[in-house]
Amino acid sequence: MHLPDSAGQTNECRNNLLDMDGNLAFVYTVSGTQLDVWIWEDFGGQEWTERHSIMVEATNYTNFKSSITYKTLPNFMYLVAEAALRDGEVMMFKYQKDEGEVKSKTKMENVQRNKDIDALPRLPEEIIFEILKRVPAKYLHEKFRYVCKRWHNLISSSMFIAQNTPQNKSKLLHGVPTNKGKTVFSVGELVMDVDSALDIKMNHIPTSRMGYIRSSCNGLILVDDPKEEGILYVMNLLTKSCATLPECPSHCPHPYVSCGAALGFDPLTREYKVVHIGEDNLFEILTLGSSDNAWKTIPGPFEHSLERPIDFVRWTDPVSINGQVLHWDVETNDYIISMNISNEKWIKLELPGFAKKTERGFYLLVEMGGKLALVYSVSTTQIDIWILEDFEGKNWVKRHSIMADSVTYINRFKPSVPFKTAPNFKYLVVVATLRGGELMVFDHGFYSGSLYLYDMKKRELKELGLESNLSSYLIPHRDSLICWKNEKDLLEKRLSSQTSP
Repeated sequence: MHLPDSAGQTNECRNNLLDMDGNLAFVYTVSGTQLDVWIWEDFGGQEWTERHSIMVEATNYTNFKSSITYKTLPNFMYLVAEAALRDGEVMMFKYQKDEGEVKSKTKMENVQRNKDIDALPRLPEEIIFEILKRVPAKYLHEKFRYVCKRWHNLISSSMFIAQNTPQNKSKLLHGVPTNKGKTVFSVGELVMDVDSALDIKMNHIPTSRMGYIRSSCNGLILVDDPKEEGILYVMNLLTKSCATLPECPSHCPHPYVSCGAALGFDPLTREYKVVHIGEDNLFEILTLGSSDNAWKTIPGPFEHSLERPIDFVRWTDPVSINGQVLHWDVETNDYIISMNISNEKWIKLELPGFAKKTERGFYLLVEMGGKLALVYSVSTTQIDIWILEDFEGKNWVKRHSIMADSVTYINRFKPSVPFKTAPNFKYLVVVATLRGGELMVFDHGFYSGSLYLYDMKKRELKELGLESNLSSYLIPHRDSLICWKNEKDLLEKRLSSQTSP
């Protein structure tokens, strides 16, 4: 991390770093009559912006006896910024006269040369913690942890990782098969532009080979082996940590087309669990970091084959709500199968009443803002969104309706020229949501297989220019710093203790 270039124009300066209105501020003394305040507003771009200059001639100096105003101010060379209050409107300075520090040219040059590191020890540990936890995990892992040993230890701590993970914005992992067998996938990250929700770009993830990603939870992914059947991995794409899971009791080959699997998190025990269910109707559960490293089984929801819905053919990967509750669509209009990761019990959760009268295939389940949503294509011009507001009470509420005549359609070839017509809403299939449900990704698979991004607030629908097919996938994901060296290290450190929901 580099300080502003202008801060190096003089050796005779004092400086400090502060938290100012949620941003990192650099306050330094230009001269005996001027203090400058720089704000670091963009972690990604690492750019400083000069926001304020405190000039002697423009300042009123008030005595602690407020009725008496001073005509002169203490020399700015001896003022050291200590804190910022009221969102940066009020600043506190300490008058610290150190003649030796000011007059010693050699010492000041050494301070200037090492100020990128030495300025920070003046801040309390808790303030550094609060500042750094807001930095995206990617920059912490690739740059910030190398600043000094103190930062490395802080960034590697379990408490820091737990609080940093939720700060990272969600993105989408986009997997496209690269071989005829559709077992090896090229994976990229779809990232939204920070200034425009409907501007999106693809960042390729450099991996030699990648299987089908089944699930994502707190920065970890559950992925199958692209070459060997029956193998599942838990890995972190950012830190490159990877653990191979033991073979499940059912000896399932784990093809993504015939079994369901997900990675979950138990907030009560702070443990990660892998849940798998296949054709034999048994839930298999593995707790990561357990002493025996073994799967256990519990009976599934259908004791007899006659209990299965008539149209139910196979289990698929469930919809995960913060990794804590899993939901499976079992091809019936009456109910879905849900499991609470903490108590490891499944229930039959009834769908809203309208679903019983609706043709199958025109509604889908998706996570939206930390809750389960049912997105229903009512007609060619209307999409309704129902939210499961209370999982325990099984309470569904209709929260949104997207009407074709109220939507602006953005042309991806000519953004300034909106389309006058929308794609047929009856065939828009929701595949993911982002930013707490503000953004929805739809697949128009009936015709072209094009992907569309819908902004709930702006009511804008934009074609992304990405094609989808039955074997490609989109999975919401966020970065995290969770890491381990090997399976033994994972077992000893207990992966479960390193993060929180």
